[in-house]
Amino acid sequence: GAVLDIDLATVREHHVDVVHRLRTAGIPVSDRRAVKLQRLIAASALLNGRGAANRTDLRVHRYIWDTDEQREVIAAIVQQALDGAADEDKSTAHPRSANQDAPIADELMRDLERLASSLNDRCPAEPTRSVLRDQLGLLAGRCQWIVDRIQREHVERRVGELWKELGTGA
Repeated sequence: GAVLDIDLATVREHHVDVVHRLRTAGIPVSDRRAVKLQRLIAASALLNGRGAANRTDLRVHRYIWDTDEQREVIAAIVQQALDGAADEDKSTAHPRSANQDAPIADELMRDLERLASSLNDRCPAEPTRSVLRDQLGLLAGRCQWIVDRIQREHVERRVGELWKELGTGA
């Protein structure tokens, strides 16, 4: 009952934007799941003692992955939404919203290799190639946050190779 009393008006537009960006990146988010996510956003606000949700509650989107290869893509999209919440009152922010969750080079390479595998195994048609390019763009954006320079350069080289295979320069 109390979850239904939480005001979602201030985050509804941001929630819709995150869902749209996830769908564009090839992450299936049904309308039903999008509605359930609103309840989770409200629950996050409630658990943090607020009567209204704020953008830091959008963090719940991070946990909707169905497969391991979706995790980094989803994390990057959600982190962009959370980065935009920097101007919100820190005293009401979700406690984990300040955690940048820097990518781990091994996990990023694993996700790049899965993307490469789907590119090579299926010889995908252009719509699928477009989704793969979107996913690669999101993964490439995470490279800059790898702390270790040698690991970062190694991952960035692999990203460059995959851009060439996809027929797109970046």
